[in-house]
Formats: sequence, C-alpha cells, structure tokens
Amino acid sequence: GLLAPRFRAETDRSFRAIVARASGTLAISQRMAQVYEARYGRRWEVFHNPVDIPRWARARRTSWSQSGTFKIVYAGRVGLGIGPSLVDVCRAVQTLRQRDLDLTLEIFTPSEPAARAYALTSFDGVAVHSAIPDDDMPAALARADLLVLPYDFAGKAAAFACLSYPTKAPAYMATGVPTLVYAPEEHALALDARDRGWAWVVDKPGTEGLLVAIERLAGDEDLRRSLAQRAIATCEREHDARVVRERFRDDLERAAYAAPRNGTATDTAVTSSVDGVG
Repeated sequence: GLLAPRFRAETDRSFRAIVARASGTLAISQRMAQVYEARYGRRWEVFHNPVDIPRWARARRTSWSQSGTFKIVYAGRVGLGIGPSLVDVCRAVQTLRQRDLDLTLEIFTPSEPAARAYALTSFDGVAVHSAIPDDDMPAALARADLLVLPYDFAGKAAAFACLSYPTKAPAYMATGVPTLVYAPEEHALALDARDRGWAWVVDKPGTEGLLVAIERLAGDEDLRRSLAQRAIATCEREHDARVVRERFRDDLERAAYAAPRNGTATDTAVTSSVDGVG
C-alpha cells in the first residue's frame, strides 16, 4: 500500500540499530552472510540446519545401481516460492515418459491442498502423498533414485528467498541419494551446491535444463555415485549436529561475554536473520 515504503524504511533503520548493538550476528547461508556483511558492515557467522549423522547413516543408500522405474522424490511444502518450479519438474517428468524413459515423481507434502491447486497429479507419472513421518524420513528418502529441490525463478517470493537455505538440504545430503537443485543461479542453495559439488544444479528456468539433467542422472550410475558421495562428505563436514552444536554454543558464549557495543543493556543479544521462506 501507500505506507509500505515508509514501513520498510522504518524496519530497515530498526534492524540496522539492532545489528549495530548486537554482540554476535548469525546468518543461515554463506550468501546471506556475504550480502549482510556488505549491507550492514558486520561479519556474520553461518549456521545451517544440523543433521544427526548416525541416525541418517543407518538408512543411507550405499549402492547406486538402478533397474526398473527411476524414482524421483520431492519431500516438503508446496506453495509460495516453490509451486511453479515444481510444476516445471512435473512437466519434465511427463515429457521424458513420453520419450519412453521409465521414471516417476513422488511428492510427499503437508501441503496437499496447494498440490491440488497446482494440479500436480494431472501430469503423467506424478503422484502426491501426505508428508512422511519424521521417524520414517531417512529410510523413505533413501529409497529414491534422485531427490529434487526446486525454488522459483520469478516473483516476490523468489526475491525474498534468494538468501535462504532450506532446512531439508542437509538431510537430503545425508541420504546417499543424488540431488537435483533447480533454482536461480544467485540463490544461496544453488551457489552452495555448485561450489561444493554436492548436487547437479539447473539454474535457468524452463524444462530444457531439467530434461538434460534428469535424463543424464537416470542413465549414469557413476555420476549418481559421485554426487551422492560428495554430498555425504559435505554433510559430515558442515552439518554434523555434534559439531554444529558445539560451535553454536561457543559463539553464544563469546556473544554473552563480549565487550559491550555502544554501551547499552542489550549488547549481549545475538541477531539471527532468516531472510527467506525455507
């Protein structure tokens, strides 16, 4: 509305004041940390969602041979910032089935009404199911041949989410199943996946890149193994809950005992920014 620019300016001023006083600043992606350091003049520590490695390792996929139907899985919400890109994946699956590639896409989501609104099951080879219970998640994802992480390329939600890092990404890495990231090239997830090599990245909108990626991944066992093994190594190095908890505790201690900034009573606050929709 008419007052939106004023409210945005006031929010920005307030947030800058909080950042200036905070003893510690936390971000949820490397991209967010870089952008915020340039914007606010403070260094930001990065913390992603941690993973209980032993729990996921028990169900982890250890063979990447494949016979029969190639099973693609998406597990997560459907809607703001994700819906249109997921439709692109559905359309790519349908096209590849028309080319006689034996594959399916299974969508497990708590957002079944949204999935119906996007008519995802109208695409050949696509099925929508209720969300996987948390206890069953490691084994259920490990039964897939390919996991997909789609994020939209246009609209306010896409702009809002570009610095975000989805909580499901480290869990995907831990499964031993290769991952396909479909997201804008400037999205924090696409940047991280490309830099660390833990997923195949399609960073241009439309089905053309998806068709190439899915067909290649379905037919190349060595590629699937390579991506999965790099993802496991990345997860164990960057997202092990035991290591992340210890580092987080250390950062909170440093913030709690840091010298006051600007001499105010709020100086031991830790500012954490979540600039996205997960």
